[in-house]
Amino acid sequence: SRIFVEPFSSDDWEVMQIHAGQLEDQVLNQVKAVAHAMTLPLFISTSSMVRIKVKSLHVGAKTVTHGLLAPQSEVVVAPLERKLAGVARLHDTQVLLRVLALEHWLAAR
Repeated sequence: SRIFVEPFSSDDWEVMQIHAGQLEDQVLNQVKAVAHAMTLPLFISTSSMVRIKVKSLHVGAKTVTHGLLAPQSEVVVAPLERKLAGVARLHDTQVLLRVLALEHWLAAR
């Protein structure tokens, strides 16, 4: 399955870019069920959190309104840049988080 999300704010996007690896490790431990238009909090640590909005979900070629995250699910995060007047910025590309079960991650270490 594949879920397309976007950060709730540009601050969330910036934190996600810095902590993408930690989010990959934690997303399946924190989220199981997802639905279109849902806002999800993802905790990076006990004192740091980002929020993401579910834009669409796909199982194979089919678009669905709700589903479950499982090992090997893909979470595709669209960039959300800060709006700065008169400042040229490079365009960021999306971030892909691969969801692995904790057991699989531990076995790979």
